[in-house]
Amino acid sequence: MTLKQSIAIGLMAALPFAALAQSASVQPDPRDAKAAVPAIAYQSAFADYAPAVGTDDEATPDMRWRAANDKVAQSDGHAGHHASPPKSPAPAAKHTPVDHSKH
Repeated sequence: MTLKQSIAIGLMAALPFAALAQSASVQPDPRDAKAAVPAIAYQSAFADYAPAVGTDDEATPDMRWRAANDKVAQSDGHAGHHASPPKSPAPAAKHTPVDHSKH
């Protein structure tokens, strides 16, 4: 093992002790009703919302939905699902007697 590798391993082993050396923050007593607490700040989940921009920016969502449904309705078959004719049911299996005399 080289000197550089030894130093690197030693530093990595000492790293957790650096976390222990940090000063603990002073927390107010949770039982104290008059303890100072930070103000609650509300941020909406939609604060950074930007609507999707497409090729038809002037079309509203209901107009895009209607156009998509009209396109599917023009396809062949049942809304694009090409149905095959129904299959005839499989013939019932013949019942063969079973010999239970050897039990």
